[in-house]
Amino acid sequence: MADKNMSIESATQSTLAKVISTFGVPVLLTVIGTLSGIIMTDIRAEVASQGQQLQQLKGDVREMKATLDTGLIWRIGEIERRLNRVEQAQKTP
Repeated sequence: MADKNMSIESATQSTLAKVISTFGVPVLLTVIGTLSGIIMTDIRAEVASQGQQLQQLKGDVREMKATLDTGLIWRIGEIERRLNRVEQAQKTP
């Protein structure tokens, strides 16, 4: 009777192992793959969004640089005019 119980237990464990390896592992891998795909899609969307924000920031920096350059050129022109007035005032007594 003990041998019969042992062989049934071995057969059950073997059958359970076969069922798990046949159905459980593929289902688990499918679930893991699906979740990985969803996560990767979210990551790609976030990276694309950050790329667009970076492009916007680059455009803003270029615009600010151009504005500063224009202001600086205007300021230098004003300083040159003032300097010319001072030079003219010194030349005429």
